[in-house]
Amino acid sequence: MEAYQWEVPPAQRPRFIYVQLAGLDPWNPLVGEKNLRLHYGLWQRQVLQELIAQHQRQPFDVAHHVSWGSLNQPPLIWKAPIPFVWGPIGGGQTWPAAFYRYAPRNGLTERLRSAVVFLSRFNPAIRWAVKHSDLILSKNRETTDVLETLGARRVVTYFDGGISPDVLAARPDRPAPSPITLAPMTSLPMTLPPMTLLWAGRHEPRKGLPLVLEAMTQVKNEARLLIAGDGPSSANWKSLAEKLGLMSRVEFLGRVPWVKMQELYATADAFLFTSLRDATGTVVLEAMAKSVPVIAFDHQGVGCYLTDETAAKIPVTTPAATIAALAAAIDRLAADPAQRHRLGQAGHAAAAQELWSLRAQKMVAWYREAIGAHQDQGRM
Repeated sequence: MEAYQWEVPPAQRPRFIYVQLAGLDPWNPLVGEKNLRLHYGLWQRQVLQELIAQHQRQPFDVAHHVSWGSLNQPPLIWKAPIPFVWGPIGGGQTWPAAFYRYAPRNGLTERLRSAVVFLSRFNPAIRWAVKHSDLILSKNRETTDVLETLGARRVVTYFDGGISPDVLAARPDRPAPSPITLAPMTSLPMTLPPMTLLWAGRHEPRKGLPLVLEAMTQVKNEARLLIAGDGPSSANWKSLAEKLGLMSRVEFLGRVPWVKMQELYATADAFLFTSLRDATGTVVLEAMAKSVPVIAFDHQGVGCYLTDETAAKIPVTTPAATIAALAAAIDRLAADPAQRHRLGQAGHAAAAQELWSLRAQKMVAWYREAIGAHQDQGRM
């Protein structure tokens, strides 16, 4: 945004007001996240005071709170006499109970988190923020359910990512595959070219890579798996791949720069997204922009914006059933290049609707809607 202000005429340039916490700050960013939440709460109070003061000098049309993007960190600026938009936010999604064995300490932390999400319905700070929001943008249907239970006036399920035109235009050329013709009466099995699968994300339990590794042991067609990223679970996942006898079919690439990731998309026949708990998944949109067919779990954020035309969606039911369905989807796409092409093309068309410029147009329309709703409520 700061760079953008120099690309537009002076009359259209945004004005930035930076609010720093006055007095003693309990959080020291140099030593980690200790006391960060306390800092954030104190900072929000100061932002509210600054907003009201600025509004008195030059009235605002709308106030929009975008961070933190969590239901459980409600803002305070709804208290200002201004139409209020909150989000996009997540926080309502929880770890599927049947998959707790894939979480640390047999899911103890995730069980507690699920309890916190349930109790959020009774948190007065959250209830007041929801009640006074003219519009809330929700990252996934689970968060939408919580917000609607709390009586939100207007909730829009909204994917929080976007892409730039250069990413979309730079997609690799993926022509439609030629049909495969078998000789009549042949008894020889058809040999398919090996399939390259790409998985990318931070290496932590909620990303669900062990499910992919277990699925790879059930894949019948020849396939190799490229794993991009790193994190605290890297060593455990490498050990699991070795234990499952997959090291000849799996390659851990480590942390991959963004530019290199664009090259990886060009080499992949399918992209896997298997998070067990995630608000959304921007990396999926990047793969779609490159016409890479997607195989993803059908829940939470990605379950909202992926369709059967743009992805192979895997139901999240039980570990055994989900792993089997994941392996079957890989085999189907490995055996059907034409289906991969159709999914890739449909995904690319869907990604083209998520350009930042188009998302900005949607946001302006929603601002107008929020202002109208605020006026209808007689709160102007």
